[in-house]
Amino acid sequence: LNRDDMTMSTIGLMQNMVRPVKRAAASAQLQAQAEVMTANSQNMTRLIQRDAALAWLDVFAAEKTVVMRQQLIDELHAERQVAATQLASGAVTATELLQQDAQLAMSHDQQLMAQRDARKARATLSRWLGDAATRPLAEDLPELSHTLAADEQKAVTQHPLVMAAEQSVAANRHEAELAAAEDLPDWSWEVMVGQRQGSRADMVSLQFTVGLPWQKQLRQRHQQAAALANTQQAEFLAEDQQRALRSEWADAQADYTTAEAREQEYIQRLIPATTAALTTAQAAYQVGKTPLSSVWQARRAVLAVELEHWLIRIDRLRALVRLQYIVGNEGVMQ
Repeated sequence: LNRDDMTMSTIGLMQNMVRPVKRAAASAQLQAQAEVMTANSQNMTRLIQRDAALAWLDVFAAEKTVVMRQQLIDELHAERQVAATQLASGAVTATELLQQDAQLAMSHDQQLMAQRDARKARATLSRWLGDAATRPLAEDLPELSHTLAADEQKAVTQHPLVMAAEQSVAANRHEAELAAAEDLPDWSWEVMVGQRQGSRADMVSLQFTVGLPWQKQLRQRHQQAAALANTQQAEFLAEDQQRALRSEWADAQADYTTAEAREQEYIQRLIPATTAALTTAQAAYQVGKTPLSSVWQARRAVLAVELEHWLIRIDRLRALVRLQYIVGNEGVMQ
């Protein structure tokens, strides 16, 4: 091999020179893709906070229902025992006693369903809290500690899902720009040094290369067409995402407003009315103007109203958690 004139040891350096428009489009595309990932991560954080809070409220509602229904069952048991002693005297008929048995059996069935719901709610909560989901809950609901912003438009446009969709549009647009810039040729340079054997002269070469696009008008440009189609699809998805969030905002706001109004109705009218009815029934029974069953019925009405009041407060917090997911405020519940 050392007898051939072209036999040599070579070392070289080569550099491709990409056009600035291509570098700018590629950089912008990668930046937009990074923004999409960041926004999706922020949305995942909000989703976890929302779903964990809703799961906690579901457990609280289910277990509070179990406790309140047990109190109702205890009341029915006590009434049944008193009625059984009055059967012989004729103060209570056999039909009334059987009706109480049916009501007690129905209450037991409802309690079984409530206990099932409580176990299922705990299982769902363990999805977010693990073993901590088995801990006893607080006796009362968290306090509302934040007033939600009322600017729906701002909340929706700044939501991570919308921002991710808009950055996805930008990424696809930059991809289309990059595909369009492929018609612009790049160029490169190369320097090489070759050392030949014996007394033969060494060689140094400098080479420039430029692409020469041929018949550009006949190219089908599949990559650019696909990028433009993806851009259009991303724009539709971004618009749809905003409509979905506005709909969710309106739905949660309706639940929150209704729960707030119902809570005021219970506090101002229904709870005082049932409490007064119980007091009146007890006073009437003491002077012999009403049977004992009226007192038991009034007591059950108080417990039923108390349970419904708890559920209304929980519904209000559920709506607040859903609104928090859209607005993004931290620390709604403490």
